[in-house]
Amino acid sequence: MQNEELQKTEWELHDIQTRYFDLYQMASIGYLILSLTSQILETNLTAAALLGQQRGVLIKQNFSNLIFNEDQDSFYLHTVELFEKDDPQEYELRMVKKDGTVLWIQIAATAAKDNGESICRMVLSDITERKMME
Repeated sequence: MQNEELQKTEWELHDIQTRYFDLYQMASIGYLILSLTSQILETNLTAAALLGQQRGVLIKQNFSNLIFNEDQDSFYLHTVELFEKDDPQEYELRMVKKDGTVLWIQIAATAAKDNGESICRMVLSDITERKMME
C-alpha cells in the first residue's frame, strides 16, 4: 500500500514538473528573475532566445549589460522605484543581442522576496516590430 502511494505521488510530481516546464520554459514570453543588484538568477528558454544567448550564459550575468547604452539610466530609475516604492513597473527599453542586434523590449517588473532576499520578477515581450511601425 505504501508503494502504491509513493508511486501515485511520483506520478503527481511528474505531472507538476511537466506543467511547470510547459508554462514557464516554453512560454511565448520571456521570464527573468533578477537579484537586487540586477544579476540574472533565473531565466526561461524564451528570454534566452530573445536575447540571442543560451540560458546558462545568461545566469549570473548583470542584466544591465544587455541594455542599450542610452537606456541604462531609464532601467536604473525604474529598478530603484520598483524596490523603493514596491510598485510594479512597466516600461520599454532597447536591448542588445549577442550578435549586436538592437531590439525593443516591453518589461513588466514586480518586486518580491525569495528566502528573505529582494528579487525582481520580470516579463519580457519583444515589441521591435511595433516600434519599427511607429
